[in-house]
Parts: sequence; C-alpha cells; structure tokens
Amino acid sequence: MKRTMSYALLLPGVFAGSVWAEALGNSLSSLQAAVQENNPKLQQVIAEMNAASARTVSAGTLADPVFKLELMDFTPEGKGKQYLPGKTGQTKYTVMQDLPWYGKRDLQTSIAEQQAESGD
Repeated sequence: MKRTMSYALLLPGVFAGSVWAEALGNSLSSLQAAVQENNPKLQQVIAEMNAASARTVSAGTLADPVFKLELMDFTPEGKGKQYLPGKTGQTKYTVMQDLPWYGKRDLQTSIAEQQAESGD
C-alpha cells in the first residue's frame, strides 16, 4: 500500500519534470537563459542598473518651474464668496525658475554617470 501511494505521488512529478525539460530545451544555453530570466536577484540587479542609467539623463536637467498666484485685497460682494482674479483688488502672478551656477549641471551629470558605471 505504501509503495503504491509513493509511486502515485512520484509519477506526476516525473511527468511534470519531463514536460518542463522539453519546454526549456535540452541544450545548456537554453537552460542558462531560463535561469537568467527567472532569477529574481538578477532581475533586481538589472532594474538597479536601468534606474542608474535613467538618473544620468535627469541629473543635468533644470528643476521644475514654479507658478504662483496671489490674490490680495479682496472683499466678497453680494451673495457667496467669489475669489476670482478679476474680483479682487490686486492679483499677482509669479513664475520662478532656479538656475544653477555655471558648470554645476555638467558636474551633476558626470557624477551620476560615474555612479552608474560603478554600480552604486
């Protein structure tokens, strides 16, 4: 009884293993490719390398511009409060952009490239 049960449990594993081996192929290169595709540590390293190369592209860019709208001297008239630019005493629009010193963007780009090459 025990042998019959152990054979019954072993047979599906043997068939599944042979089907899996046929799907991957019998050559060493196909097995290596399958292991590389399914290795989570290798996928993590590849993702970190892609992220480091993406950081090199964005390292030398300018910061995002800032838009600011200030409404001053407003008193609501009539029913309901209307805080619209045309309904206030003064409206101030401001657009700001931070500009780094000369050479700083190139320096940030080269630092990011060196970090990507070293793997940090």
